[in-house]
Amino acid sequence: MGMPLVYGLYGKIGVLYLSIFLIPYQILFWTYGEGLFSNEKENINIRKYLNNPNIIAVIIGLFIFIFAIKIPFIAKEALGDIGAITMPLSMMIIGEKIGSLEFKEIILDKDVYFCSFIRLIVAPILMFIIISFFNGIPLIKNICIAAEVIPTATVSVLFCEKYNGNANLASKCILATHILSIVTIPVMLMFLRFS
Repeated sequence: MGMPLVYGLYGKIGVLYLSIFLIPYQILFWTYGEGLFSNEKENINIRKYLNNPNIIAVIIGLFIFIFAIKIPFIAKEALGDIGAITMPLSMMIIGEKIGSLEFKEIILDKDVYFCSFIRLIVAPILMFIIISFFNGIPLIKNICIAAEVIPTATVSVLFCEKYNGNANLASKCILATHILSIVTIPVMLMFLRFS
């Protein structure tokens, strides 16, 4: 949801800055984060992490960006189509999980409210506080804030599925944060911005 939001607010330059902002996040998520989910107690295996398709994609993307490599039209279209299918596929998995839940079960779950509060209120405020200590272009600072106001990532359900986590709780949090973000995104972006 972050890319469409930033594109709508700041255009292509915003997407470029957001992509750069997300590089460290992606690397940490697919290395350290996956290690946390898998409860690995052994020593960190760098080779395993470097073989992760997501890390490979980040490295290839960085290489293409840094060296300004032109991708052939057919490859660009194919990669665009593959990228376009990821959101509908993850929504189908989440929909299946949400479909098996009772509405009352979602409304009465305190963990859902806690997750929503942390994701939609605390995270953007913390980001605002942290980046206000740095000098920088207001556009870039605002993009960092926009990256933090979005709902819970759908990949959390996929991780729960893969590592036998609580996929139902993750699905409830995704549903709640997406619904609540209808209000919180405009409010947070109105108050937490640099000019």
